[in-house]
Amino acid sequence: MNAQKYTQKSLEAVQTAQSLATEYGNQQIEQPHLLLALLSDEAGLIPQLLGNMGITVPSFAAAAKAEVEKLPRVSGSGREQGKIYVAQDVDKCLNTAESIAASMKDEYVSVEHLLLSLIDTANRALKELGCGLVLDPARNLFSAQELMETHVGETPDEANGWGILDHGVGCLEKVHVVDGRTVDVDMGQEIAFVYLAGRRYRLRGDVLTEED
Repeated sequence: MNAQKYTQKSLEAVQTAQSLATEYGNQQIEQPHLLLALLSDEAGLIPQLLGNMGITVPSFAAAAKAEVEKLPRVSGSGREQGKIYVAQDVDKCLNTAESIAASMKDEYVSVEHLLLSLIDTANRALKELGCGLVLDPARNLFSAQELMETHVGETPDEANGWGILDHGVGCLEKVHVVDGRTVDVDMGQEIAFVYLAGRRYRLRGDVLTEED
């Protein structure tokens, strides 16, 4: 890991993962620590991204915390004071995040790259938590500006911004919504849903409606 290649937020996530390992008496940083760190920043980009995809973030974070609590603890003479190691699969995750950033022509590793890398390198524990998500950076990820532009009102026609279109198992893609209508997307009679700002709407043609 080259810390100089990381954004402030991604460095904070790694540092939070280390603090969690210390707090729970773990000898090394594991993938659940890193996932929980990313989910713990409630105002951060990752909880907003996952919320837009219809994932209940508090429940997901609670499941990640439960996984952290299962990790073996070391205390007394078996623990070197102040020394925390990095698990092999976390090291792989960090290296993969740097590769993902480079492939996307990004200068720095962001929290989005860390999430993509966690999904790509997820161990069995994370896959059981639901990290078998399929995210394509071009189709599924949101920029901070897009998230700022996204908001909903009391009725579907007040929804504006960027959401996730779900029109089949494993088929998710980013969609632009203006005044309750999808831009350049018309599903006709096909059953589809749009997740936007933590809300789920039924999509009829190109119009967002409340669920039946």
